[in-house]
Amino acid sequence: MEVVRNQNGSYSAHVFADRAIQIVRQHSLYNRDQPLFLYMPSQSVHAPLQFHERYKNKYILIKNAPRRIYAGCSININSWKRKIF
Repeated sequence: MEVVRNQNGSYSAHVFADRAIQIVRQHSLYNRDQPLFLYMPSQSVHAPLQFHERYKNKYILIKNAPRRIYAGCSININSWKRKIF
């Protein structure tokens, strides 16, 4: 395992999801007859509360700004889960 140094500006959840997808694809190519256990815990929403711009208008109807930001952070977790599964 090597230290990731070239992912500045990337959300860690997306970096982890991309790597998990690589592992699953590689496993399906070379070890299809063997089971694969991949533990992929999500990072809970934490400070600083930031989320991708693509989700900015998704929760525009939530008037309370902190709740709107939290909702945007929460959907970010779900987005990488959809990529893997």
